[in-house]
Amino acid sequence: MFAGIVPAELSRYVMFVIATPTVLYLGYPIFKSAFAGLRTGSLNMDFMYALGIGVSYIASVLGTFNIFLSGEFIFYETSVMLASFLMLGRFLESGAKRRTNDAVKKLISLKPKTALLKGDGEEYTTVPADSLKSGDIVLIKPGSIVPADAVVVSGEMYADQSSVTGEPMPVKKTVGDGVIGGTINTGEAAVVRVTKAGSESLLSQIIRLVEETQRQKPHVQRIADTAVSYFIPAVLLIATVSACVWYFLLNATPLFAATVFISVVVVACPCALGLATPTAVAVGIGRGAELGILIKNGEVIEDADKIRCIAFDKTGTLTVGKPKVTKVIPFADGDANAALALAAGIEAMSEHPIARAVSDEAVRVGVKVPQVADFRSHAGRGASGAVDGRGYAIGNAAFVRSFGVAVPDNVVAELKEYESDGSTTVILARTDLTDKGAVGAADDANAASAAGAGGCVIAGIVISDVIKPDAKETIAAVKADGYAAALITGDGEGAATAVASALGIEEKNVSFGVLPTDKASAVDKYQKNYGKVLFAGDGINDAPAMAKADIALAVSNGTEIALDSADVVLMNDRVSDIRGFLLLSKKIMGRIRLNLFWAFFYNICLIPVAAGVLYPFFGIIFRPEFSGAAMILSSITVISLSLNLRKFNPGKCNNSENSVKKETRAE
Repeated sequence: MFAGIVPAELSRYVMFVIATPTVLYLGYPIFKSAFAGLRTGSLNMDFMYALGIGVSYIASVLGTFNIFLSGEFIFYETSVMLASFLMLGRFLESGAKRRTNDAVKKLISLKPKTALLKGDGEEYTTVPADSLKSGDIVLIKPGSIVPADAVVVSGEMYADQSSVTGEPMPVKKTVGDGVIGGTINTGEAAVVRVTKAGSESLLSQIIRLVEETQRQKPHVQRIADTAVSYFIPAVLLIATVSACVWYFLLNATPLFAATVFISVVVVACPCALGLATPTAVAVGIGRGAELGILIKNGEVIEDADKIRCIAFDKTGTLTVGKPKVTKVIPFADGDANAALALAAGIEAMSEHPIARAVSDEAVRVGVKVPQVADFRSHAGRGASGAVDGRGYAIGNAAFVRSFGVAVPDNVVAELKEYESDGSTTVILARTDLTDKGAVGAADDANAASAAGAGGCVIAGIVISDVIKPDAKETIAAVKADGYAAALITGDGEGAATAVASALGIEEKNVSFGVLPTDKASAVDKYQKNYGKVLFAGDGINDAPAMAKADIALAVSNGTEIALDSADVVLMNDRVSDIRGFLLLSKKIMGRIRLNLFWAFFYNICLIPVAAGVLYPFFGIIFRPEFSGAAMILSSITVISLSLNLRKFNPGKCNNSENSVKKETRAE
């Protein structure tokens, strides 16, 4: 056209030959989609594409052969460039969409192809990982991937769970510990027994969950879709009116009027509106999965933006959920480690949670646990036994007194101080029982006289459900963000108020002694006081509260997850991930709004330009091919903004950026 290498009288025919196969090939999927929309009575975005390409091409053909139109109606370049721009834009969009699923691809890549299965003898054979079933015994070599969810039956390994749970450091796994399929053994070789394989494994469930959620549309996207359904007819009206005004009122040439019509139709094509929400949701949910935050429902992202109160379950959510020895108080000889060793020896054969806490503390400290003879468990009271011919008892004060051991008032008073904070205390006492029969007679009425007069209190042991390391910092952060923090627990007033006070939760927001069936009423109270409530629990006995809350969030240990019990599942039991979910949701919604702004901004600014408002003043006319380039630029802008969500890091978000408007209702 512009080089003049073809004689003028032939150029239109040469352009027809070049443009026709190009437009037909590139335009076919666009025209097919447009006609499909017309058959169903809907004007989709492809209809506008097809209209712009079709009008410019057909007008050029008619002008080429002087059918109704003269030779001045030759703009094959417009039809070719529009079709090319559109296909280029879709190519870039498809590449961007593929990148939005990076998180899912990473999870899928964790699935191993093979596994070392134990046969009838001691030999291990290589089998396809998909063939494993529950109960199979598998060898996990150092550096290899765990092929399915399993339990360690021998050996010890360190599992790198970062790609599944977001946990940055490898986790030690010993006999009896669960391991997640897809994690990497960074320690020594271990033998595991498969518990869940194939589609039932946790990794497979996560992949399905993320894929399904990425396809869902939040309410804000449905609003955008509705806006597009009105926007397209409005644009067609604007394009028609603009062309008519130029031709009939301003005496423009038919060519100019046609150019205005095509430019308006193309530049106003709302393809960026169609990308604004799904790209942000897909990237955001994928990023959440990388961080160990599984969002099960696209609606939750929008609901999270309206949350005003976070109600926490105590045990297993704010606390570790496992009794732990927090203090050993020696009363006899001042040697805390010696007292701990004796206590662990007596408790070694007991299955009570307090006994396990004492044994675990002895292992942690590294004390040598003595052998205990004549062990006896006294249900609900304590345990007793003999070490080197001397009798010992561990339990509550009444149990120790039953052995004839006097418990001084100062011991009782000191232990009560710890009990007032919700801790449990036990007393270790020496009973000086040298007769084995007397040791076994501790429950008899004459046990006190059998003990002799030499018994004494050795130590007091304090056992607590320890607050998680990041709980206090997280609650301070969410309060600074503008959320109210509340505590709902079935524990008594002492334990509840002690934990609440340590974490900075106001007394008015503490609900204690609440049965599981009554937790929904507690959530309802906070909804009336504050508005939308997020309830964070362990997903086991919190079903009523989760059903009542506006968002139900389950804190998991990364191996046993009730994926159907909550809207959001945290793969790690970090309290900070609760805030991480809120920050991520806020970031996604903010990005959706920004995307929608830019999508509308392009249209609002360029439609008047395409309609020719600048032509009378500056002689500027926005040609159709420029409109096509601008339309692609708007889509690329939206996609780029969405892809930036892959860099989201909740640890780098400060309070000023994420504060919410406080809308506390009068109580």
